[in-house]
Amino acid sequence: MSNGRTMTRRRRWTIVAGCAIAAIYIGGLVVGFRRLPWMAINNLSDHELVTAASGVSIDRSQSSMTQSQEAYLKERLPESPVPTTPRIHVQIAWNALVCARVKAGHYVGPTGAEWKDTLFVCVFGAWIPVYTFSHLMA
Repeated sequence: MSNGRTMTRRRRWTIVAGCAIAAIYIGGLVVGFRRLPWMAINNLSDHELVTAASGVSIDRSQSSMTQSQEAYLKERLPESPVPTTPRIHVQIAWNALVCARVKAGHYVGPTGAEWKDTLFVCVFGAWIPVYTFSHLMA
């Protein structure tokens, strides 16, 4: 009789633990969706040039992201009121929640530019670069 209760308790705890892990993972996907452009900029080889700048310009003609993603990017990188360098762009080619392809880059000058097209996988809100389709630097 106690064996039946133990199995029921184990089953209950297994279901509770599984639901908790699923909730954390789904919450991570929501947070990760918003952070995707920032992670693409951090994936650039010269990301220190961008993050150390006092202000950046977002090239909206080459960028495609949601308003939420752009707002998060502006929280991390102060946008200059006047066009300045570095000029950054983030184009989310496609996003399937756990997998996304993002083209990101920055332009500092004729000899200071980088462009990267990368496939990312989201694990608990963290975007991990899996494959780089092309990487150009000047």
